[in-house]
Amino acid sequence: QLYLLEAEYAAFKKKYASAEKFYLLAIKYASLSGVTHDHGFACEKFGTFYLLRKNHSAAYEQIREAHRLYSIWGSRRKCQLLKNKYPRLAEKEHYFANVTI
Repeated sequence: QLYLLEAEYAAFKKKYASAEKFYLLAIKYASLSGVTHDHGFACEKFGTFYLLRKNHSAAYEQIREAHRLYSIWGSRRKCQLLKNKYPRLAEKEHYFANVTI
């Protein structure tokens, strides 16, 4: 989770290349550790980062992956929260262009 904190701090400081690197590391190590909810959370935060950067295609991929991981973890509530925030989550098209955070 240290990488996730580093990513958030770098994004806050507008050091976007560093933030992206740390998000990827956070996702990688959460995946390797087998902690599904941490992996999902890292993907969700990375998706939010991409939304702020207006990279809607990448945001879509990360948010969908977060939803998938939360589902595997068994968190119906978190899945529902994502569906409420992103109502078209089940669709295959990229729709995040009109989403506000």
